[in-house]
Amino acid sequence: MLAVREDREQVAALLFETAIHDPSPDTIPSAIEALKQLVGPEHGLVKLSIFENLRRAGDEKGAADALESARDESDPVWLQFAAEWERTRGSKERSLNLLAEASRLLAQPDIYWKTFALAKEVGNPKVMREMIEGLL
Repeated sequence: MLAVREDREQVAALLFETAIHDPSPDTIPSAIEALKQLVGPEHGLVKLSIFENLRRAGDEKGAADALESARDESDPVWLQFAAEWERTRGSKERSLNLLAEASRLLAQPDIYWKTFALAKEVGNPKVMREMIEGLL
C-alpha cells in the first residue's frame, strides 16, 4: 500500500491531473474524496479540486473563496490556477505575474511557452525575454 507520504503525494498529483482534465461531472467530486483519503482534507490539491468543482458548477463566489483558501504563492500549481482565474476575469496583467512566478518555480518548457504567449498578448517584452532565456 501507499505508506510513504511521498508515494501518496505522487498518486494524489496523478489523480488530481486526471480529474481536472476529465469533463465528466462526477469525476472531480469522486477525486476530492479520494484525495482526502490520500493526503488529508487540508492539502492544497484537495482545495484546488474543490475550487475546480465549484468553478465548473458556475459558483463564482464559492470558487473564489476556495481558491483563496488554497492560496500558496510558493506552489506552482496554485499559481497556475490563480493565473487562469485572473485571466478569465479580465485581469491579464495579474495573470501574467502569477504565471511568470509559476514558470520561475517549475522551469518547464510548456509553462514558459504559455507565459510567453500571455506576455506577448499583454505587451510585456521583459517577461517575453525571460521566458526565452528559460527555454535556452
